[in-house]
Amino acid sequence: DKVELLLHPVSLQVLSQTSAAGGANVLSAAQITQRLQQAGYTQIRDLEFDDGRWEAEAYNAAKQPVELDINAATGAVEREKLDD
Repeated sequence: DKVELLLHPVSLQVLSQTSAAGGANVLSAAQITQRLQQAGYTQIRDLEFDDGRWEAEAYNAAKQPVELDINAATGAVEREKLDD
């Protein structure tokens, strides 16, 4: 699947993304970060878009380090795995 990225010209921060498959909107990195924070995750890092989904590392509400798989369209956490 192809993804079109709109990048900030100086910082190269991802401002928006669109998937060529069906034109489905993909939430930006900033939107994903905001949704994770609203869900109680802290110290969000290594946020990257890979194979049609967002992946990140963070600390959950129990202050445990976790790896996250995040739905690119909704921002919902689909998988949380303890990070060793």
